[in-house]
Amino acid sequence: MKNNPLYIILESKIFIEKILQLLGTPKILWIALSGGRDSVCLLYIAIKVINRLREILSLSMILPKIYAIHINHHFHKDAAKFENFCHTLCAKFNVPLFVEHLHLHKFNENIAREARYYFFYKHLNKNDVIWLAHHRDDQSETFIMRLMRRAGVKGLTGIPHIRSLGKGKLMRPLLGVTGEVINAYALKYNLNWIDDISNLYINFDRNYVRHNIIPYIKIRWPDAIESLALCVDYLKESDNLLNCFAKDMLQAISNNHSIIPIDKIIIIENARLKLLIRYCLLCLKFPMPPKKRLDTLINQIKKTNGSMFCIRWENVEARCWRRIFFILYTKKKSLSIFYINLIKLQSSFLKKMDLSLLTIIHIKCSEFFFINGHKRNIKKILQFANIPIWERNSIMLLFIINELIAIIGINFIFVSDNCNLKKLII
Repeated sequence: MKNNPLYIILESKIFIEKILQLLGTPKILWIALSGGRDSVCLLYIAIKVINRLREILSLSMILPKIYAIHINHHFHKDAAKFENFCHTLCAKFNVPLFVEHLHLHKFNENIAREARYYFFYKHLNKNDVIWLAHHRDDQSETFIMRLMRRAGVKGLTGIPHIRSLGKGKLMRPLLGVTGEVINAYALKYNLNWIDDISNLYINFDRNYVRHNIIPYIKIRWPDAIESLALCVDYLKESDNLLNCFAKDMLQAISNNHSIIPIDKIIIIENARLKLLIRYCLLCLKFPMPPKKRLDTLINQIKKTNGSMFCIRWENVEARCWRRIFFILYTKKKSLSIFYINLIKLQSSFLKKMDLSLLTIIHIKCSEFFFINGHKRNIKKILQFANIPIWERNSIMLLFIINELIAIIGINFIFVSDNCNLKKLII
């Protein structure tokens, strides 16, 4: 047993200190519990870690409570069996269990994964931590799948050990050990679990890699899992260096990830420019463009000479306007954004006005209005104020007794000042 890496990790003072450092002071340590071997083992380890911390630390220290969360996908006939098993297991360990249900008309790996992480996100409060049971074999499978999907350096860095999720943190404590070691540990402690028959369905990419590719690689290269994991570690180092380089590049030309002078980036060599744009998208948490779309964008930047263009993918637009390069999120804005700006206006400019007389009209930029008897063109006002063309599509006019008092857009507010309009900073 002493040769079991999981045992050594669990007994290690360094591991205990690291867990304490990463946990900080969370109220809850969540365990993503499927009912399978890996997650059952993880729950057992979490309980032992907290008990060990309780032994070696003062009783006055507040340690996190352990909660479990189970996602019932309702995908196969044993779904209820898994849920019932998790209830029984958690009752045995006196661990509260929360169950979320996912109903899909047709099961889809990607949609199911996104749904799981949404449920985790929903339950995490500030500084809470959730543990997932991914291990080194999962890392190798992910690497091969992403390789086949033509991922770049960032994509090939694989599954992160720790990352932010909503208000809390997501951790994978078992990512450094293999499934074989976890299995030995579970057998040593006589842990019970349910084997998920869906893990045998090779129509799923991960299962195909697990059953039809990795075993044959290991016949030729027995240390393949370790080699692939080391490769991922090297790629993470490279990715960090590239991000540092891109950050330095950006800081030399702009202090904004989404607004950069076009003249500053036209002169950047293509490969570096791609790196810079990917870095900006990463910082903005925007989706990356397909390779061909990114190539089109680079070509457009190089030949534009400052003229307008717009390249779109998913909910993102890359634009050039008045010799400025913009990266924009274009998902349709809710009317609530207008009313947020209206509330801002109410707390200052409208504070002393009788809002019972207020009239709100939604119009297009091309229309006219009158202020103190003077006909004004909204389009020219917004052009003069350097409001980008994509922000002029829909605006709101505010009148009190037929007198214009303000123009509200998504990112701008103008207020009446005698016969003129004054832009407010929001």
